[in-house]
Amino acid sequence: MTKEQFDKYNELSIYIYSREEGANIMKCPATNCGYLFEPAEGMSEYNCRNCASHYCLACGIPFHKKQTCEEYHAELKRLAEEEAARITKM
Repeated sequence: MTKEQFDKYNELSIYIYSREEGANIMKCPATNCGYLFEPAEGMSEYNCRNCASHYCLACGIPFHKKQTCEEYHAELKRLAEEEAARITKM
């Protein structure tokens, strides 16, 4: 068994276990990380122990301090629209 196959087997085993036991196992969304963890109840943000990424558990993107997920996504949309308008004026 290759290392990649072994890693995939472990990941699938943990996934199956978490579903059968009702555990809330999550995976770090950072590119090339994949660290698995079980967040504490009520936890809203996470600092990955493997890659040091800091992200929002509700939406899985970099943590948006002092903003709800909805506010953060609305701001991202507004900034994208402003950038698109700026580009079309060129």
